[in-house]
Amino acid sequence: MKKLFYLGMAAVITILLIISCSAKIMDKGNGSYADDLNFENKYYINHSEFTITDTSKIKKIGSVEKSRRLGKGNGVFEIEGYSNHSFIAVKDIESFTGFSVYGEYKGGGMPISPPQDISYSRVNQIKIYKEMELINDIQGQDVQKFVSFFEQKGLPNEFRVDNPPQYHVIFLTDASIGYKYPISEKDGQYGMPMWESKLPKEIAEFFKPRQ
Repeated sequence: MKKLFYLGMAAVITILLIISCSAKIMDKGNGSYADDLNFENKYYINHSEFTITDTSKIKKIGSVEKSRRLGKGNGVFEIEGYSNHSFIAVKDIESFTGFSVYGEYKGGGMPISPPQDISYSRVNQIKIYKEMELINDIQGQDVQKFVSFFEQKGLPNEFRVDNPPQYHVIFLTDASIGYKYPISEKDGQYGMPMWESKLPKEIAEFFKPRQ
């Protein structure tokens, strides 16, 4: 039941992130900033909850035609499994993985979300970044060890921080798109700022740079 609860919470977070992106789009007429772009006569917005880490699953198909944040000319890549270009990867030097994921937006409601399986049982690799640097690439038996700690996160509103998250954890499955979680550290305690939930102290070993 606890696992189902946290999987449900992950789905809720995805929806909230999508709503947030949608809200930015709806406000753009009032001058608010939106991370968007134009490509192939389609309008796309950034899905910050997703990312690309395996460049063997993408191929270049063109360049950004117009973007408020990126300008124009950044490489655009087709993502394996999304040949209709409903989701694309874009070269992004501000992203710690080097790419951002954008989804087509047709207006009239929330942006579409990819059919992403985020079941923890399907995770076969985990990457941890500190700012722009990959500090740990977790594979093998350590994957489920990390997941087991991750599932033990505490109740909401117990972990509050003022600064942006220093870490990002990427859960990878056989799918082309990875699911990204921001993680903060405060006085040796790690937690999830989105939920304001503490993670068990044992998880700290994974946030130490591996040689």
